[in-house]
Formats: sequence, C-alpha cells, structure tokens
Amino acid sequence: MTSDRRALLDALCGAGPVCVHDAARRVDRDLQTVGGDIDALLNAGVLGRTDDGAIIFPYDAVKIAF
Repeated sequence: MTSDRRALLDALCGAGPVCVHDAARRVDRDLQTVGGDIDALLNAGVLGRTDDGAIIFPYDAVKIAF
C-alpha cells in the first residue's frame, strides 16, 4: 500500500459514492495517477463501484497493519 493510495482511502472514507474527478480533487493529485490507483484498489477488492459507475469505499475506517 503506497502512501498516496492510503491518502486516497482516507479521503474516500465516509464520502459516499464519488466520481474519479472528485476523488482526484480531494487528494489534490492528477486525474490519470488517481485513476491508476483507483484501478489497483478496485482490482484488490478494496474499493467498489456503484451501478452508475461511481467509486465507493464501503468501510467506516482504514486500518493497515504491517
């Protein structure tokens, strides 16, 4: 888990469904890079998509243990 992906999860925690543009704005990063991070987190099963294609982080908190 990269620090940028962790920051993205923190920004999405409790936000409800958001579009990729909104996710990028929340972390003040470029759309293409955030889109790649979202794809990786979707593939890992950490993020989900709503029926209309919005990104959702369906958890109330983030805890990463090493």
